[in-house]
Amino acid sequence: YMAQLQSSSIRRRFPTSQMKKGITKRKQKAFILMLLTTFILMGVVGSRLFYLQIMQGRYYSQLAEQNRVRLISMSEERGKILDRKGRILAGSKLSYSVVLQPKVHQPAEWNSIFSSLSKILGISTEKLEQYLKQAGYRSLQPIVVKRGINAAEMTRIREQLSNFQGVEVRPALMRDYPNGTLAAHVLGYVGEIDAQTMKARQNQDYHFGDLIGKAGIEAAYESQLRGQQGGQQVEVNGLGQIVRKLADKPAQPGQDIQLTIDLDLQKAAEAALGDRIGAIVALNPNDGEVLAMVS
Repeated sequence: YMAQLQSSSIRRRFPTSQMKKGITKRKQKAFILMLLTTFILMGVVGSRLFYLQIMQGRYYSQLAEQNRVRLISMSEERGKILDRKGRILAGSKLSYSVVLQPKVHQPAEWNSIFSSLSKILGISTEKLEQYLKQAGYRSLQPIVVKRGINAAEMTRIREQLSNFQGVEVRPALMRDYPNGTLAAHVLGYVGEIDAQTMKARQNQDYHFGDLIGKAGIEAAYESQLRGQQGGQQVEVNGLGQIVRKLADKPAQPGQDIQLTIDLDLQKAAEAALGDRIGAIVALNPNDGEVLAMVS
């Protein structure tokens, strides 16, 4: 009995040649399977690299360049609206605007600044927060929060600039109608672009806070009157921080639009109608040009 146990123990410790062959075959199969898996994975990675670098290389190169170079916009001068004799019905005048640089602070830091800034500008903190949320807290674009500030507001802000980092007072061109409300229903008006219009014009380089024609001639001829924004081309790192300034891009003023309206005749027509309900239209009988239009 003891001899049988010893014999069995020896067989377990020293496998037979047949057992050795079985183990060797299993190792070979495992090695071949590992090689095949490695080759398949390398093939997948290689094909993906080929697609990205060769097939789509130019596309991703352009995309990287666009992410590296940013344009910090500066507002352009809107084109004038003139009467038939070249007299200004709508133009621009110099004013001052308050702008924010979103990336300067984290949201919590902006909240503490807004509590003081809102009292100076007469704008609620919720409205100021909305401006930043719409543009994004990491945006490089300056955000206009109030146009045409008065001398008192400008003085109070400049006195506290050390506490208002990221807040600037900048000169800006504001729409001006030198004849007041004359022909207002014809000229229309401009206002800040809203989210819905931004979405519809997403490929036309509009930013939150930009002015856009809302009605009348201002809206109908928006593309001609607007012009092209300028600014500074800057290089940014992976965190979106400005590394250096590359170039200045001057703003291109919009086109002037000349109407067939006659300023003097328009004044006379509006005075004649006064507060009564009705309408007056004066036409040139030779070609149908509208010389005055009151409603």
